[in-house]
Amino acid sequence: MGAWGYGPMENDCALDWIAEFAEKPILTAIECALRDFSSAADPDDIQKSEAEAAAALLLDLTTTPSLMRYSKVDFIFNAKKKDLFNLAIAAITRLIDDKDWLAEWNDPEKKFQMLNELLSELKNR
Repeated sequence: MGAWGYGPMENDCALDWIAEFAEKPILTAIECALRDFSSAADPDDIQKSEAEAAAALLLDLTTTPSLMRYSKVDFIFNAKKKDLFNLAIAAITRLIDDKDWLAEWNDPEKKFQMLNELLSELKNR
């Protein structure tokens, strides 16, 4: 076993377990939502909402390191490896361009502004 310390996350086996059973399922869910939306010729409102949520979750999981004491979960490496940031940028750009969907919101301008903020954050990753 590749151990470099005595903590619960200071060995290769622990980090392999986290990568396989914590990081992988979450990143796969994000990827599926973004790919389903991106590949849909005429995405429905559920796919649109899921893509937006997936892009936001991607940012949350990769922006600030966890404050948990033991956690060594690192979503950034695999998110970049899967090109999820570019996929999220494309999805949010598509939502911004969907004027009919934006018009369905009580305050379309507020929704448009929020999506642009999300897009800006994604582009800065």
